[in-house]
Amino acid sequence: MKKALNFILLFAMLLAVGCRAVYVEIEPPTLRKEQVWKLVEIQGRKVERRAAPVTIVFNPENGTLRGQAACNGYNADYKLESRRVDAKTSSDWCALSVGDISHTAVQCPDAEMNAEARYLARLAKCTQLALADAGNTLMLGHKDKPVLVFELQQ
Repeated sequence: MKKALNFILLFAMLLAVGCRAVYVEIEPPTLRKEQVWKLVEIQGRKVERRAAPVTIVFNPENGTLRGQAACNGYNADYKLESRRVDAKTSSDWCALSVGDISHTAVQCPDAEMNAEARYLARLAKCTQLALADAGNTLMLGHKDKPVLVFELQQ
């Protein structure tokens, strides 16, 4: 009886260990200083070609980002960190935090000002970053979904 009980306990422990989630750390990608990224998609919708270009540039040396948001220039502090995810997922997203965004105050046509406000609001809410397409596509997202997609400018 004691052997049977020991076997059951051992079997239960092995099952518990085998069912335990395995986690991996997603390390932040290396962003090169002064690479210019142009916005090509916002929440799954392509950006119109006739629209004023929206860009983002990271400076990993001092943890700042800057860019052009349709009409005005903007800048903020940012931080990239590793992210712990379940190994069963195929996530490549590292953690991103964007500080308070400041911008210039040039007045432009309403359509451009509205587009700029929408872009900056989405940028402020992005909590993840990933590179794709051999480092030519930059994705800023939330909950493992792209919100802003940029292409590297050559």
